[in-house]
Amino acid sequence: MKILIPVFALFCFFAACKSDTKTQTNPNHHKVEVLEFVHTPQYTYLRVKEEDKERWLAVPRYDTKVGTTVYYMGGYDMGKFHSKELNRDFDNVLFLDSVSLQPIDLQKTSSTTNNTDSVVQEKSTGKAKLDKIDVNIQPDKDGVTIAQLFEKRDSYNGKIIKVKGVVLKYNEAIMDRNWIHIQDGTQDAKGNFDLTVTTSEVVKEGDVISFEGKIVLNQDFGYGYSYDVLMENAKIIKK
Repeated sequence: MKILIPVFALFCFFAACKSDTKTQTNPNHHKVEVLEFVHTPQYTYLRVKEEDKERWLAVPRYDTKVGTTVYYMGGYDMGKFHSKELNRDFDNVLFLDSVSLQPIDLQKTSSTTNNTDSVVQEKSTGKAKLDKIDVNIQPDKDGVTIAQLFEKRDSYNGKIIKVKGVVLKYNEAIMDRNWIHIQDGTQDAKGNFDLTVTTSEVVKEGDVISFEGKIVLNQDFGYGYSYDVLMENAKIIKK
């Protein structure tokens, strides 16, 4: 017995070491079964089940079938959502940058997994590296400049404000919204001079427009498309 105990302990030690070297499943990933899917030109909406709960996911157009098991992490929760392409209302939709047929490892993320791992990548959400242009656009009477917005971002979080600027970039119909970059010539101490705006309005690059919308902070859509400050659901202020 005195011999068997050390041998057993040694066996347990090596077994534990071996288990530590195995790939660990990310505790934040979700494993779901596809119950239904609906395609649009850009997206695929998936009704999925995780244990005893069902919900809708949206991913860039993705070939799948009922009964398939997929894995995902993160996402952007849209809450109640109306799809113009489907002319359909959803109580809740989670937009994802990717899904996978394999469990998501701690050492891997969906942004580094290739197509052979069945990952579908999200179309750009409009984030772009833009140069600062030489303009001097004065804000509306009750509006704020882009510099003021970034400098006092915390005080504007969750509030509806007005910002006026020139449209530098315009991306249409991404996640059922149009994505716009505007500048007004101002810049805060950290070098922020460009504001991203989401809207249903149609604009043209070069237009000088006053927007009114809700300010939200720290929005992350995956694939590096994150925004410290974002104006959501903006409306054009008609003069």
